Amino acid sequence: MGDCFGPGQIVTQHGPKEMVYNKMQACAQKVAGYDNWQSYWPFLVCTEANYGSPFDSNTVETATMCAEEAGSYYQDKMPELYACFEGSDGDNALVQMAKNTLDHPGTPTILVNGDAPMLSGFWDDA
Repeated sequence: MGDCFGPGQIVTQHGPKEMVYNKMQACAQKVAGYDNWQSYWPFLVCTEANYGSPFDSNTVETATMCAEEAGSYYQDKMPELYACFEGSDGDNALVQMAKNTLDHPGTPTILVNGDAPMLSGFWDDA
């Protein structure tokens, strides 16, 4: 089987707007460090909460707002975040995020101790 992650244009399930958000989130994760989820998590929550909101007229502006929130890990890291987003590092981070996604039976999927209890029959005997 070939590599479905490239080369070529990145395609997302819900279109170009989702790709911009995903790329900014992938860059935020890369800048924070892949093991530093506590720094990355508030940015992710903020961008997801504002996706599709009336305030979401420009995805980059929304991501910038989230990154610049008081106390945000990214307040002094905007040049690094933008450099990733605007360059090939952003595409590479987005592909890496996709490759790190576990195979899953559907969405949403919640794992408990490595098991997806809602879909695996975990609760059948409860």
